[in-house]
Amino acid sequence: MFSKTSVGIAALTFLSEEARAMKLRYRPLPGTAPWDKEVPANSWQTPTWDVNYFVPNFGLDHTIKASLKNTKDAEEKLKHVMAASFDTPKGHPKDYYVPNFGKDIDIKVAQANL
Repeated sequence: MFSKTSVGIAALTFLSEEARAMKLRYRPLPGTAPWDKEVPANSWQTPTWDVNYFVPNFGLDHTIKASLKNTKDAEEKLKHVMAASFDTPKGHPKDYYVPNFGKDIDIKVAQANL
């Protein structure tokens, strides 16, 4: 009478509705959940880890050096300096003329068939 798919979908729907209802009414007992515990002082203000340690500088990575060399070579070959700009672009033109050629033949046929 019922196919396996429709029974499975019905069972899944029932279970998901039951789980959603359980999620809405679930409340942990006081003192059993981590958010009920007292929070210690902020560890960012008084860090418990080493700070102000030495970080060595090994210079540019070889891939960065190669990329900068290739950019320079391309600029010399094309005689154009590539420059990045973070200014806001001008945007697309507005208030331009759009010609009206009337209804397309496909629209006319579709409207005639309606």
